[in-house]
Amino acid sequence: GFIAFENHTEAHHWTPDEIAILRIASDAYSNTIIREELLSQLEVSLAETGNLYSASHKLALANSMPEMIAAVLSAETSRQINRGVLVMFANSADGQLEQMSVAANYHNGTGSPPPPVGTEYLRTLYEPIFIREDASFYNDIARSDLDPSVREILKHQNVHSMAVLPLRSTTRQIGVLLLQSILPDQFTDLQVRTFPPLVSQLTTAVENLQLFEQTQAALSETELLYRISNGITQAKDLHDLTRLVGETVMPKNADQLLLFVTQTRNQSRTGDLEVVGAYTSQGKYYKSNERVPFEVLNFIDFDRNEPFVYSDLGKSAIPAANQRIIARLGFISGCFVPLQAGGATIGLLASGSTKPSDIRSEELHLLQVVGNSITVAIERQRLLNEAQRRALELQAAAEIARDTTSTLSLDTLLSRIVNLLKDRFGFYHCSIFLLDPTGTYAQIKESTGKAGEELKRNGHQLAVGSKSIIGNCTASGNPVVVNDVRKSSIYYPNSLLPDTQSEMAIPLKIGGNVIGALDVQSKRVSAFTQDELSVLQILSDQIAVAIENARAYEMSQEAVSEMQELDRVKSQFLANMSHELRTPLNSVIGFSRVILKGIDGPINEVQEQDINAIYKSGMHLLSMINEILDLSKIDAGKMELQLESVNLADVVNSVISSTAGLVREKDIEVIRNVDANIPRLMIDETRISQVLINLISNAVKFTEEGTITIEARISENPFSKKEVMVTVADTGMGIAPEDQGKLFQRFSQVDDSPTRKTGGTGLGLSICRSLIEMHGGQIGLLSSEIGKGSVFYFTLPLPEDKRVDQNQLKFGENVVLSIDDDPEVIELYQRFLEPNGYKVIPLTDPEQVVAKAIELKPFAITLDIMMPQKDGWQLINELKENEQTRNIPILVCSILEEEEKGYRMGAADYLVKPFAADDLANAIMRLDRDHTFREVLLIDDSEDDQRMIQKMIEQNGQFHVTPAASGEAGLEILKHMTPDIILLDLFMDGMNGLEFLEYLRIDKRLERIPVILLTGADLTKEQQNELAAMGPKLISKSILKEKDLLNELESALKNYKTLSVR
Repeated sequence: GFIAFENHTEAHHWTPDEIAILRIASDAYSNTIIREELLSQLEVSLAETGNLYSASHKLALANSMPEMIAAVLSAETSRQINRGVLVMFANSADGQLEQMSVAANYHNGTGSPPPPVGTEYLRTLYEPIFIREDASFYNDIARSDLDPSVREILKHQNVHSMAVLPLRSTTRQIGVLLLQSILPDQFTDLQVRTFPPLVSQLTTAVENLQLFEQTQAALSETELLYRISNGITQAKDLHDLTRLVGETVMPKNADQLLLFVTQTRNQSRTGDLEVVGAYTSQGKYYKSNERVPFEVLNFIDFDRNEPFVYSDLGKSAIPAANQRIIARLGFISGCFVPLQAGGATIGLLASGSTKPSDIRSEELHLLQVVGNSITVAIERQRLLNEAQRRALELQAAAEIARDTTSTLSLDTLLSRIVNLLKDRFGFYHCSIFLLDPTGTYAQIKESTGKAGEELKRNGHQLAVGSKSIIGNCTASGNPVVVNDVRKSSIYYPNSLLPDTQSEMAIPLKIGGNVIGALDVQSKRVSAFTQDELSVLQILSDQIAVAIENARAYEMSQEAVSEMQELDRVKSQFLANMSHELRTPLNSVIGFSRVILKGIDGPINEVQEQDINAIYKSGMHLLSMINEILDLSKIDAGKMELQLESVNLADVVNSVISSTAGLVREKDIEVIRNVDANIPRLMIDETRISQVLINLISNAVKFTEEGTITIEARISENPFSKKEVMVTVADTGMGIAPEDQGKLFQRFSQVDDSPTRKTGGTGLGLSICRSLIEMHGGQIGLLSSEIGKGSVFYFTLPLPEDKRVDQNQLKFGENVVLSIDDDPEVIELYQRFLEPNGYKVIPLTDPEQVVAKAIELKPFAITLDIMMPQKDGWQLINELKENEQTRNIPILVCSILEEEEKGYRMGAADYLVKPFAADDLANAIMRLDRDHTFREVLLIDDSEDDQRMIQKMIEQNGQFHVTPAASGEAGLEILKHMTPDIILLDLFMDGMNGLEFLEYLRIDKRLERIPVILLTGADLTKEQQNELAAMGPKLISKSILKEKDLLNELESALKNYKTLSVR
């Protein structure tokens, strides 16, 4: 520069000194200016270095590509660069550039935004701009040497200056950073110097980020594959597999994922692929019934097991005809991954979208990896399904075989069969056709579902030999299998069954003659295997036999109904006649017994013989009538057992005593052998006695001399269950083998000739069999030999062990505390008392007596006097001294005869060992010791029965009988007297016994009188229910509530009334 010194007022001549001085001043000023410039340059360099360091530091801290772009732009202080675009390159496996797309961008908010992430740049247009060794800066786009198309695009984006900064690694360019501004001339020398080194650092940061992301992706993929592998092992079925794949690797742009499988290993790739599961982008799993034929997917290279990917169905290489089927799946874009096992295609994993879209390579990779993983699971599931299906088929075959033998109703049988086949075999539809009587048409008799109902209503039929699967089958008599109805010339389509893909018909034959056909249909192509055909052929033979049996059964129903009606009339006639005969016999037997006992006065020996003959004949006739009545009750299903706990030894003893008169006139010894270990049995004592008497009577009839042995022992039946076996063996004439089959037949006798020595109805053993079977036992002939005798047997089940749970006992309610040091004695008490309604709690430790008595508050205590630790007298003292136990009744059971001492110390009763069962039960019941009956009201419309009963009752002089000839007469008497007990005939003319009881029930004065019913006929079920309904009203007037005072207990027992049927 220079300095000018001017004088504008006058001329001046500059002297050398002045010039020298001015020169020195200008030199000094020049040096000052130079120093200032150097200082300014230093400041700029320092600022440039600071900015560069700051940007470099931010770049080092950046964790993402957008942050990296922002770090590079932070070195530009003017803030006029409004857009940054990071474009990354994607190369093929051989290193060729394939794609240039936006990986990240930056926008400061001014001007138009940059292209979004994922935007792809056209290679042919931008490759010359982006691929370069050094950075390029364009300060004026309009006047640059860029391609006119690019300039136009940038102008449209309002970009007027741009820097192209290549990202180059050691060997290749990985991308480019574009810095763009809406203003021209935005790139200064400073920026030209600053940006390239920052972009070099950016390249390293991007590579490191990519390596980190790749490592993270590999770890995520490994974790994902582990989770998938674990999920595959836990998947229970193909639905679980579909859900697992959908939740883990479903592509981002996909709307749904489908899993296709073949029903069998398919190397020829024929038939259909069936969708077994579908998963949507909304996270929902649903079942689909879609099927796609293999030929529709012929664009997939199954041989190379390569996936097929397309982004737009309409623009893909898939044939147009196939596109329509794929579009039906909603796959406008998608990919198909084949699933193969052992060289055979077993399925397909498909992912697709309802709009054009792309799938990322990593997503496709995951689908392939997962597809390979689930292939093993699918094959395992297929084998398991086949095994399960086979098991279900065999189970169904067994059930159908069972039904065919258990059902004779044709309609019921056919309905069970078709529905069972459909459900167990998984068929779409199942029908049974039967030929009409002329053999011209196969008519549908039973069919499944709503379609089946419609077919039956329409009377659907097909002509034998017609062009149909059923027509062909019934004409040829051979199975017809069509595994693809679309390719069959004999398939007859039905509009009610639109989804049929396969159909099979199997003939139903009897003796080589076709009577119909079994028709099954499936929604799957190639649904029927040879194994299924074999199983169904076996079933068809069984079904044919069952149908023939059912037809025969239906034909016989009318005849059976007539026979049942005749049988019912016969049973009713026998019951009525038995009642009419038994009523007068009651007088014959009763009065003959009165005369024989001398109640009417003495009789001579001849009269006694005559009357005795009358009595025996009456008893014999009564026995025969009773057998006929028992038979009619058994046939009518009205025989009921009165089960109670019974000692079998007592029954045997009683029967031997009652039959002693039968052997008195013969040289026969009766031997008894009853196992002492037999527990009490739940049986009807009367009926079991009846069976024993019958067997012993038969033995006596056919034995003139020798022995009759009655044995009872515990045995084991063929099912390894314990039971009691009773045998009656005789040494009589024996039974011939040809006669043994007649033993238990009705009205049948071994000797049925007119000259037979023994009488009888031939019903005894038949009735015995029914009675024993009602008890759950068996009866039969064990052995017999002519001239040596016979052995008959019957069995009775042992009762279940039902021990009393002390925790469930209601305090005081029929609880008896039994104290004895001998457990066997306590067990004996239990046998004696529990059948009478008492719960026996055993106690062998005398030290716990008082505490146990306080806890249980028993109804009574049984006590042994002689015990080792503490004697009974001391225990009585302790119980009587304790306020909570002093009022509990004590029954002393001891070998010591010290009754007086026991009563003195507070015992309610005293028994001396050994004692009988009745003794102990009576001792408990003697607490109710005030019941005395003197006045008896007898109501009966039969004058003979009145006279006979009155004589029987009054013979001991303790009772006085007031007779009444009708219910009305009885009520009249009750107006003037209150009897102690009433004997009432149940069936009378006018007011019957039930109506009389109703009257007693509503009268407070009379409702407490005990009533004994007398009847000569058996009660019907309705009458029994009516009496049962009355019974509780007679006996439930008071309940045992008090626990402390014996007097209170006695008072409660006095209110107890009994309604007994005799």
